[in-house]
This record gives sequence, structure tokens and C-alpha cells, in this order.
Amino acid sequence: MSVEKHEDVVSLGETMLYFLGEEYGLLRYNQRFEKFVGGTESNTLISLAKLGFKTGWVSRLGADEFGINIRNFVHGHGGRLQRRLCGRPAYELGRG
Repeated sequence: MSVEKHEDVVSLGETMLYFLGEEYGLLRYNQRFEKFVGGTESNTLISLAKLGFKTGWVSRLGADEFGINIRNFVHGHGGRLQRRLCGRPAYELGRG
């Protein structure tokens, strides 16, 4: 049995969206936010892809707009999706 190598690096880990308020101070006083994608595994993966490595990515994403946004961001920066473990939309988590 032969194993064909497809990627130089495969990342397995958590990627997240985070929101940064435009105003300095308490969250309750902020009305506008900027959205960013981050996480050590995905940041490293994207950097390696930009250096020319073939990269793969395995992660669990919500089946909602947050998950789609993360998937598209990582894929758009060179991270090839190996396997996506879909979950329920984030807003449904914790509901009976």
C-alpha cells in the first residue's frame, strides 16, 4: 500500500472570529465592531501557505455564517480544507 503525499503541513485546531470595538472602553458602550479571523493554528497555516508550502486544514466549524466566514477566510489565504466537522449553528449551542 502506497501513501501519496498531498500536503507539507496539516493544521488541526481551533480558528475563531473575534470582534474589536471601534471605541475604547466598555463593551456596552460600543456600537460598531470590526471582525477578524484568528487562531494560532490557522495563522501558522496561512503563513506557511504564503511561503509556498502545500497546506491542509482540519477544524470543527459551526454550520452558520460564522463557520462559513472562517472557512472562506482560511481557504482564501491558501489553507486547503481537509475535513470540516460541522456542528449546529453557534446560536443553537446550549439550547436543550
